[in-house]
Amino acid sequence: MADLAYTTAKAVTDLVGQLALDLRTDDVEGPEFLDQAIEHGSGEIDFYAQGKYLTSDLASNRWVSNGATAFAVEFLCLRRLNEIPKGVKEWADQYREKLQGVLEGKWQIPGCSRTRRAVTVTNQHVDLRRPNNQVRTDTTRSTGVAQGYTRPTDPTAPDAR
Repeated sequence: MADLAYTTAKAVTDLVGQLALDLRTDDVEGPEFLDQAIEHGSGEIDFYAQGKYLTSDLASNRWVSNGATAFAVEFLCLRRLNEIPKGVKEWADQYREKLQGVLEGKWQIPGCSRTRRAVTVTNQHVDLRRPNNQVRTDTTRSTGVAQGYTRPTDPTAPDAR
């Protein structure tokens, strides 16, 4: 199972019922397929969050938990290529639509603060006009300078100074 799942086996079982779960997973020993469904639901949320939120905040958020449960139930319904019930499909699609807005930056996940660190972009290029072809940072197109990054060098280069 995933290190940090956004839903639980109990939440999925309480929603679909033990009988429905047993009928979907009767050919698998143990809770392996249910764990896969939970990982799938958490993976869907991670895809739409795209590192904008802390994982610990997402794991403790009720809205995220409900969305991950919807995706896990949808995954369970697809077992053996079965058709997804209309209610489950609409429920999961509602979360997908809202999460698409989160991915595009139009909305935020309710009750979840965004991470403070913005991704920095540093555009570097080799300046052939300078001696030894120095790598320069184009500050007009950069949003920051990468800190703690050692530039890769080739020790076998003939012009190493």
